[in-house]
Amino acid sequence: MAPDTAVLTDAAAEEDSGGLFTTLFNQLPQGLRDSFSAEQKAALSEAAERCTWGKHPTDVRLTIPLFSKRYYVVLLAGEERRSRERIRAERRSRPLATGGNIALLVGLVTAGTIFGSLIWTLLFIWFLSF
Repeated sequence: MAPDTAVLTDAAAEEDSGGLFTTLFNQLPQGLRDSFSAEQKAALSEAAERCTWGKHPTDVRLTIPLFSKRYYVVLLAGEERRSRERIRAERRSRPLATGGNIALLVGLVTAGTIFGSLIWTLLFIWFLSF
């Protein structure tokens, strides 16, 4: 543990009600949670902080209800901070050409084409009305 890091007390852990540390820590069995020292809790809290996403200049999150289910779409954009090794590893574990990605792309292109055609048709009709 770094010397400048404050030790996470039980009260501090309870205050972090929305954090990744608290979520993970509460998933552990009660007996195991009770066995953690304050120093171990602090180390886990620091590790959880490094795993959380930072702020992004573009952060769009949508929930789309379709039929009886809800789906979510997240668009994040910002400066790339990952190492080349991590980027390569993530490309292997999350390939771009998956069924879901292709279906989304086809859906977006279709919706864009329909919307664009509608707009051009309306503009053409409006132009002819003069």
